[in-house]
Amino acid sequence: MDPLLAFDVESAKRRCVEFIRRCLADAGLQKVVLGLSGGVDSAVVAVLCAEAAGRDNIIALLMPYKTSSPSAIEDAEELARLFGIKTETLDITP
Repeated sequence: MDPLLAFDVESAKRRCVEFIRRCLADAGLQKVVLGLSGGVDSAVVAVLCAEAAGRDNIIALLMPYKTSSPSAIEDAEELARLFGIKTETLDITP
């Protein structure tokens, strides 16, 4: 691997979790509501927020649309189940 691409994953994760905790504290908040699409980006955010705020303080919104991939919703539900994150589904199809 190119040395420029190498980094300490655990250190990066710890810094992200600490940043989220600090932002929540600065805002006087304890709970997080986020959109969970089943993609990598929202999955990473959900897991980091669950660690920062505690999984009981996270609500992940699943917002399917008529063109949403059923597998994406299944992936989001599976991630939430694995990490103990509560979900609510809000179909945004008009």
